[in-house]
Amino acid sequence: MRTLKIPATAVLCVIGIGANAQNLLTNGNFETGTLAGWTNSGTVNVYSLMGVGNSFAAVFPAINAGLSGDIFQSVATQLNGSYTFSFDLKGQASNASGFGTPDAPIVSSEFMVKINNTPQLLDLTNSVNFGFNHYSFSLNGTGTTKIEFKAFWTGGSYRLDNISLVNNAPPPPTTATPEPGTWAMLSGLLTIGGLTARRRKRIA
Repeated sequence: MRTLKIPATAVLCVIGIGANAQNLLTNGNFETGTLAGWTNSGTVNVYSLMGVGNSFAAVFPAINAGLSGDIFQSVATQLNGSYTFSFDLKGQASNASGFGTPDAPIVSSEFMVKINNTPQLLDLTNSVNFGFNHYSFSLNGTGTTKIEFKAFWTGGSYRLDNISLVNNAPPPPTTATPEPGTWAMLSGLLTIGGLTARRRKRIA
């Protein structure tokens, strides 16, 4: 008795693996050299060579003391979905103001992070000089999530980079669609199989 063999290439059941999690925020690393994607008020500027690895960063608010700045961005999130929100932040006192030593205070300063206009997720006041720190928080989706940063100081600046909001849920599996040639081969094999079965039935 002959056995009908179907080539392995004819049986197509491929489960795709999703790409790396995607940042839901636009221009989170400010590499456009602008605040594109962000709504801003007050004084916030984007400068090169001030971010992580000498990249671009948002600087609050500017060189002039006593100013404040605010940027925010709203994105669609799944209600009660699990998300990771993160960013890198540096506090840099101004040498011109006499606050250049590592422990010198950034006088009358505050850096605030708000989610959906709620009380601060992070609130730093009267900071001292610090290099880039990475901050990470777990958030629940609310349908629309507003990410907001606001800062002011006298005699220094805050530098913000690499803002990210990522969905923690794994991407849904994707099934590859067979090419037309594969469908034709499968159809032909099934036809041959049906004819063979009918022939064996008649012989029996």
